[in-house]
Amino acid sequence: MNLYCDLFWTFSKIGVCTFGGGYAMLPILQREVVEKKGWATEEELTDYFAIGQCTPGVIAVNTATFVGHKYRGVSGGVVATLGLVFPSLIIITLIAAFLSSFADSPLVQHALGGINACVVALIAVSVPTEEGSDEFALANPRIVSESVQNAYLAQGEGCLSVAEEHEGLVWRHARITVTGYDLLRKDFIRVRAEGYTAICLQHEIDHLSGILFYDRINKDDPWKEDPQAEVIG
Repeated sequence: MNLYCDLFWTFSKIGVCTFGGGYAMLPILQREVVEKKGWATEEELTDYFAIGQCTPGVIAVNTATFVGHKYRGVSGGVVATLGLVFPSLIIITLIAAFLSSFADSPLVQHALGGINACVVALIAVSVPTEEGSDEFALANPRIVSESVQNAYLAQGEGCLSVAEEHEGLVWRHARITVTGYDLLRKDFIRVRAEGYTAICLQHEIDHLSGILFYDRINKDDPWKEDPQAEVIG
């Protein structure tokens, strides 16, 4: 029983300390699950996180289920999942109970407006190049210019967030300029990207708007080519 209590309490702490979604919990998971408890190796945790992106549901919950299942089987998966969502369930229930009474208050409206203004969109991109790799961790990235010429991968695109295969060409801009705050360089940068790097940046920035690669495939003619486009791969 103590083992299950430890599992529940550990994931409850992770759940109550995690703000910003599944990606924000990865360093906390590594510290608690890998370094302190030894319930999984760093490689296993990375695999769980990747699989969590490919399966339906919230990444954080899926990852907690995998870790709990490895540690104590099916019952461990259930306990870890309940522990992770328990703090959020309590907090959201309390907010829902009181928000209706104060939703029209000017003070509450101003507070919510301030919270919305502080929401940060983040993408991380690492693209192999002949010189090494292009690596970016951009907060609030924005495409400020784009070429008229298109580009696409010859075999189409894929994504860890999409389990099914979607065949077809995904038209992108061959060259783009992106601005944003780079967490790696700790400065605001302006990136002029082309080729594969430009495609990767556009793919990730699309995620921030809820657009997936297959949304850009021509439904009537998935393999329709552009004679003027740059074909990569």
